[in-house]
Amino acid sequence: MSPETTRKISRLEINMKSALALFIFLSLFLFSAAGNPVFGWNSSSDETGVLLQTSDSEDLFLKEYQEGRDLCAKEEWNKASEKFNKILGKYPKHNMTDAVLYWLAFSYKKQNKFLETEETLMRLIREFPSSEWADDARVMTVEIFQELIPLKATTADVFRPSRKLEPVKVTPALESQITKLDLSTRPVEVGVISLEVYTGLDTNSEIKLAALNSLFFSDQKKAIELSGEILGPDSKATVRMKENVLRLMERSRDASAVSVIIEVIRGENDVKVRKAAISTLGWLNFDAAGDFLLQLYNSESSPEIKMHVIFALSRHPRSLPKLIEISRVESNLQLRRTAISGISRIGAEQGIEFLVKLYDTETNLEIKNAIILALGKNSNKQALRKLMNIAGNDQSPQMKIKAINALGGNTDPEVIKFLQEIIR
Repeated sequence: MSPETTRKISRLEINMKSALALFIFLSLFLFSAAGNPVFGWNSSSDETGVLLQTSDSEDLFLKEYQEGRDLCAKEEWNKASEKFNKILGKYPKHNMTDAVLYWLAFSYKKQNKFLETEETLMRLIREFPSSEWADDARVMTVEIFQELIPLKATTADVFRPSRKLEPVKVTPALESQITKLDLSTRPVEVGVISLEVYTGLDTNSEIKLAALNSLFFSDQKKAIELSGEILGPDSKATVRMKENVLRLMERSRDASAVSVIIEVIRGENDVKVRKAAISTLGWLNFDAAGDFLLQLYNSESSPEIKMHVIFALSRHPRSLPKLIEISRVESNLQLRRTAISGISRIGAEQGIEFLVKLYDTETNLEIKNAIILALGKNSNKQALRKLMNIAGNDQSPQMKIKAINALGGNTDPEVIKFLQEIIR
């Protein structure tokens, strides 16, 4: 490499770092002006959505975090997991911890370290339940589910319950039931199977929940009926118990579960339980569940509840027109951002086409950021080409860098060639 080329690359790196610093500052200014996030959302739902900090420590964190992402882009998975573990040790309470946990789990998964992957995902979901990364973590638990069965069966500890309970032995019949679960129609979360949701329950409740969990494998209709009793208005069950029962109901493949959960949403006064019920309804692959969620969004006034409804709708492909409508006309910016992310999760061609067009007409930088992030989570060619177009032609240096970051980790030859051309 010639000295002149080296100087050019150095100047480019300096310019990109300066532009990145400016981008973070402007993004944080916009986020803080919009007020606090709704219902305790972790501020790092966007990788660069960090709180404004001027310390050297923050600069070092961002540098190390980007180094970890770069290692992922190079597919150096062992080094990436080591880097993200190091970051967690040095910055245990950083507001981007959820993003670090996600990429740590991702790097473990790529090394086929599925037990470590699950442990990391469960920590993310447990400590940051409202983070956007938590939804991505739940998707990953589905992806590694079948890989975990033989690993846990060898230790006779598929359920890995809390210390108060004896491990549940894996019988051939139980293993057969788990293996036959149809993940294509009803995702099953490893977090449910491992029963880490038992945290915070008394011994009696843990035992009841363990029995209910087993009953779901044996007789779903009876399990749903008993779940309805625990969730009913006359029940003396604690909020925590009800939340756990709803998590178990996420595996339901019987339509009777829908009516039970709808009654909870309509009649429950506790906000936590209502939100858990809405989330469960999102996992149920029935038209009646999606139809009710659409009605609920239109009738609900609480932004906190509407946010959860959008998350749930993003698991129902038929709701795409509603998510597009919210992205276009909703006045609440956080609800718009969440709907945009939901469109990306559905991944339909119509949705990607809408996001591409929306970017060109949108003037709000916060929404443009959300669109770029959503496009970056999709491997659709149209999405990738739009990101490359933004990176190469956008008038805003901040948006260019945002698009370049969104392309990170993508192995598409067209993307790799494009990134090389920028460097040269």
